[in-house]
Amino acid sequence: MSRIPLCLLFIGFVCSAPLTADEKSDKAQLEKDLQPKLVTIKDKEINIVKALKAIHEQTGIEVLPPDDPDIVLKDLNFDKTPFWQAIDRIARRGDLRVSLYGRDGKVGLVKDEKGYREMPVSYSGMFRTTLKRVVVVRDLETDAHFCLAKLEVAWEPRFQAFLLDSRPESLEVTDEKGLNVQVPTIAKGPQQADGRIAVELDLPLPALRRPAVKFASVKGQLTITGSPKLLTFTFDKLAGKQEQTQEGVVCMLRNFREAKELWTVDMALRYPPGGAKFESFQSWLINNQTYLLNKNGKRLDHAGYETDEQGANTAQIRYRFADDEEKGVKLGKSADWRLIYRTPAQIAEVPIKFEFKDVPLP
Repeated sequence: MSRIPLCLLFIGFVCSAPLTADEKSDKAQLEKDLQPKLVTIKDKEINIVKALKAIHEQTGIEVLPPDDPDIVLKDLNFDKTPFWQAIDRIARRGDLRVSLYGRDGKVGLVKDEKGYREMPVSYSGMFRTTLKRVVVVRDLETDAHFCLAKLEVAWEPRFQAFLLDSRPESLEVTDEKGLNVQVPTIAKGPQQADGRIAVELDLPLPALRRPAVKFASVKGQLTITGSPKLLTFTFDKLAGKQEQTQEGVVCMLRNFREAKELWTVDMALRYPPGGAKFESFQSWLINNQTYLLNKNGKRLDHAGYETDEQGANTAQIRYRFADDEEKGVKLGKSADWRLIYRTPAQIAEVPIKFEFKDVPLP
């Protein structure tokens, strides 16, 4: 498995500029975090629930098992196999389908009447791109003739996605004779990807003249903006100004105000300068998690928040906490609580390469 060239990650560091020791450390950590999780299972016969449990223990990624817990997988031989390849091979052995749109945003394996079906799949680090559909279109009004492919781009659930390019940065198509075919000119634009582990997008392709029956290859590269994980900051006391730093990300508790029925916590975040750029209507705060945890282990989620200020790499946010009557959790004394704040690690623009060969035409 080739490693992702860091110069392709627009993370706020110019590759030719001298880096400080901290920047080098943060850059190396980001490269490490973007590598796929690996699975090692060697068993002649293993129950599918046991196999998925082993994957969870090794990768931290929970995969929901099918309704039938008695499926036995034979001759599994995973030796540091990337997560997505392992899941696809289990699906094949168990005559199952991979589900990416189930409950709780988790990967699942499901059994239906169609069973397993071999699909064109391309792997790129922690990303999995599937070619799900190819349609040939003839517009009788404009006499336009083209193909439309449906791509599904998925990522390991630990990746905190924000935006995915709706069109590839580069696209190369060859016909069945191996000759390059001119591809349509298509406008690029970002597509929201937050809160999901997969996104589908339409990819216009050239229409080949008959009697062509396939594309020899379809190759390109998409860009996704996100972070490979969440960082957890813990503030044991709700008092005074406090600041913590992890992997170049600075999290500050700026102010705490305590009233009888409402507490207010002012937070600030600072990321390494020059990171992935967002438009004014986009936000990298959407996946953040903020809650209080008391000495008895009870959790109190915030009751709302507002952004006081947000820039390319800084933000100031005000969170409100109130009694949760439904769960029976009350504020009580502030000294009994600590604040947990989870925010994405370094945010990067990550390339996702894909290539499909011998793509049949309808």
